[in-house]
Amino acid sequence: YPGRCLPDGDAELITWTKGVDIPEMVGKPVGKPLLEHLNQTGKATFTGIKVINDTVASLFAGLSDTGFDAYIGLIVGTGTNMAAFVNAARIPKINPDINWQGLTPVNLESGNFYPPHLTKYDDKVDENSDIKGAQRFEKAVSGMYIGQIFREMFPEDGFDEKFDAKGLTDIINHPDKYKKKHVKAAKWIYNRAAKLVAASLAGLI
Repeated sequence: YPGRCLPDGDAELITWTKGVDIPEMVGKPVGKPLLEHLNQTGKATFTGIKVINDTVASLFAGLSDTGFDAYIGLIVGTGTNMAAFVNAARIPKINPDINWQGLTPVNLESGNFYPPHLTKYDDKVDENSDIKGAQRFEKAVSGMYIGQIFREMFPEDGFDEKFDAKGLTDIINHPDKYKKKHVKAAKWIYNRAAKLVAASLAGLI
């Protein structure tokens, strides 16, 4: 989730995405209450906590495989996002008084990109979401939303409101069980998602 990095390594929640909404957490550090809870258990004493985005964790994990001139952290699951190393001189958010230099891991919040060529079905998914107008890229490619796109294409066909990427996969893997139009649409949605993710990677590279 979008967060603001704090000097002590904690992170302040900026906003919720993916249908989660706990208003009292917005604008608050997310690591501090976890640290306090862990210390209240009495099983161990923790003196600090560092909060990082899952894409940044993925980016760091890639560093174990040496020999590349650049690395990208990519998440495509319930949601989607990317992270990369950027030269500190190109990051205007860094306070110049800190004199921070060199490559810096950056959470790009790429799920909030707005890709071209979205359809009226994408627009319907967006209209019915808790965050209208935001996370349009995520809503076009990630597992939580692509089932909703499919349901908007076939609103009268009785697909469950919890139908998601797993349902699409089942259609593709068992085409004999479903109508040809459903199989074709499921493949189209997945194919488009793959192309959009590839395009976002190409753009970052």
